Amino acid sequence: MIPLQEQKRQVSQYRLHQAISAALLAMAVAVLSAVMVPEATRAQDIEYQTVSMLERYIGEGEPANTIDWCGTDTVTYLNEDQRKEFLISVKEGKLVDSGGSLFDTRDASSLHQTISRAIFVMDKHGSIYASKQHEYCQFHHSSFLSGAPVASAGEIEVERGLLKLISNQSGHYRPPLALAKQTIEELERQGAMLDGVVEDWFELRKKVKPIDE
Repeated sequence: MIPLQEQKRQVSQYRLHQAISAALLAMAVAVLSAVMVPEATRAQDIEYQTVSMLERYIGEGEPANTIDWCGTDTVTYLNEDQRKEFLISVKEGKLVDSGGSLFDTRDASSLHQTISRAIFVMDKHGSIYASKQHEYCQFHHSSFLSGAPVASAGEIEVERGLLKLISNQSGHYRPPLALAKQTIEELERQGAMLDGVVEDWFELRKKVKPIDE
C-alpha cells in the first residue's frame, strides 16, 4: 500500500503535468491559428488607397445608356460571385488563376497593346483580378468591381505564372504612380517571385512638353 504522503505527492505531480500540458496545447493552438488563417481573411485587415473611375464612364454599365464613348452598348459589370472567376493569387511564388492553374498571358489580347497582356485591377483589400480579354465597350478595367474605386489598375504580362511586366495603363482609372506600385507591394506580401519584373509605369512614359509650349 502506497503511503498517504506519497499519494499526495503523485496527485500533485499529476495535476502539475496536466496544467503544463494544457498551457502548451493552448500555445500551440494560438500559433497554428495565426499561421493557418486563410489569406482571404487576413487580406481584409489591409486597406490600400484607392482611385475612382473617371466621371465620363459613369453609367456605362446600365442598359441602353447614353455614354457618348460607347453609344448604347453596355459594359459588363461583374457581381461578387462572377468576379471570383477572375481572381488571381500567388502559389509557390507564381501567379495562379481561380482554378489553381498557372496564369499565362501569351494568349491574351489588349486594346492598348499589340503584345499579349491581360488587364487587371486590385481592390482596397489587395485582391487582384485579371482578364485575358479586353473588349471595346464590352469588358474593361471597370468591369471587375462594377465601376467601384480600385487600389490599382493596369496590364500585366505573365509567362507560366511568372510576372514579366506590369503597367498602370488604364483609361478608366488612370491610377497615379503611387497607387500603381501598391500592386507590387501586395504581390511581395503574397510571396510572388518578382526578380527582373519590368515596371512600365505610364507616368514615366509621358512626353514632357517644352516650357514654352
